[in-house]
Amino acid sequence: MQATSEKKIKVVYIEDDPLWGDVIAKILKRSRWCEFMGVGRCGKDGLALVQRSVPKVVIVDLMLPDCSGRELVERLNSVGTDTRLLLLTVVLNDSTMLMIADQLVHGIVWKNTCIVNSLPRIVREVALGGSYVPQEIRMAVNALRTGPDAYCKMLSKREMELLPMLGHGDSNQDIGAAFSISPLTVKFHREKIMQKLGIHSSDRLIRWAAEKGFSSFFSPALGLSKPVRGLVQ
Repeated sequence: MQATSEKKIKVVYIEDDPLWGDVIAKILKRSRWCEFMGVGRCGKDGLALVQRSVPKVVIVDLMLPDCSGRELVERLNSVGTDTRLLLLTVVLNDSTMLMIADQLVHGIVWKNTCIVNSLPRIVREVALGGSYVPQEIRMAVNALRTGPDAYCKMLSKREMELLPMLGHGDSNQDIGAAFSISPLTVKFHREKIMQKLGIHSSDRLIRWAAEKGFSSFFSPALGLSKPVRGLVQ
């Protein structure tokens, strides 16, 4: 009864896989709650579509051809709208869990056949101000942040902010320019991070960052010349 009087929720999906783009489009177009605004096939196109259509909910795939989902999430959060973000993914790495823990996104949904019936309800829940995080992911996030080897407790806020570019293999000069700090300060932070993590080479740090999902946060495709909100204040 109340659903018929509700204003439809504008939804954008950012996904490079045409099959999944079609599947989600069909699911949301059938929903009485949703007005589907389209699919962005990469981060750049998705961001442009969001800026044009101003949706209430953006569903984001984490594996995009021109940027990481994390980078796109950071960019969307910097726009300053009240858009709600929902991850749709098969990936659950440390970077994804920290996005959830830091409330950069409002929900995460596994990319499987179960979403056919559940996705419109989840979109509506998120649009109305709620969040959706499955219990097993909540438990994994808690373990990541509270475990005895939790590096997110060992590393300072600045060190966590530098991880993406360090993991991408950027030079001290480039990282310093992006964060408005000196190359020597970057060198100091790099050495402290490696010391805290028990890593003894920059190559190993790059591999570690990739394994944890911290690499490729910055991409020229989105026009980012410096870190956006959430990575640097």
